[in-house]
This record gives sequence, structure tokens and C-alpha cells, in this order.
Amino acid sequence: MANREEILKSINEKLEQLSDEQLEQVAGGTWQQTSDDAHFLHTLNPSFQDVTVVALMFEPGTSLERGVINEWKKYGVDYEWHSGAVYDNKYKINGKEVSRDEAYNHAKSIAWG
Repeated sequence: MANREEILKSINEKLEQLSDEQLEQVAGGTWQQTSDDAHFLHTLNPSFQDVTVVALMFEPGTSLERGVINEWKKYGVDYEWHSGAVYDNKYKINGKEVSRDEAYNHAKSIAWG
């Protein structure tokens, strides 16, 4: 089994190979970022449950994950969550992949006009 240093080296090597556009999407792949998404969605809809990083880490694949996915759908964003810390999440509007920032702006325009 690889040790921590080997894993970090492998991750960094993969990150070095990505373009700036791809790196922007990598920010979408962590539990922290998914928790941040939940917090953002909670600001748009206070009745939506804000989700902590710890909850996501210890309850992957549960209603917490489905809740974030379903809340994004209310704003016309298809959200594909890759739990963990390496793989990027996907945001799509009308079948077209968009950046996280574009998804946020789209959701804000729907929620706040």
C-alpha cells in the first residue's frame, strides 16, 4: 500500500498535466467543495439542509449526497458528485458541461432573478 507521500506525489503529478480549464474543474471534486456547494444552495433556499464536510465523509452515497444533487436540479443544474478529494464534480446546464462558477451564476439568476 502506498504511503501518504507517494499518494500526494501521484496527485501532484496528475495535477501538473492539467490545463487551466481542467484545474478549475478539479476544485469541484472534494468533500469540502461539495459542502461549500451545499452551503451556497442553503443561501438560495434556507429550507435546504446545509451539509458539513464530516457528514459527507462519513455518509457518502446517502440522502446527503442525493439532497445536494436534487437541490442543484431545482436550479436547472445536473450535478454529478465524485466524493473524495481527487476526481472533479461535473456541472451541466441543458446537457452542456459548465464550470462551477457558471453553475453558481445560473442558480443565482434563477433564485434571485
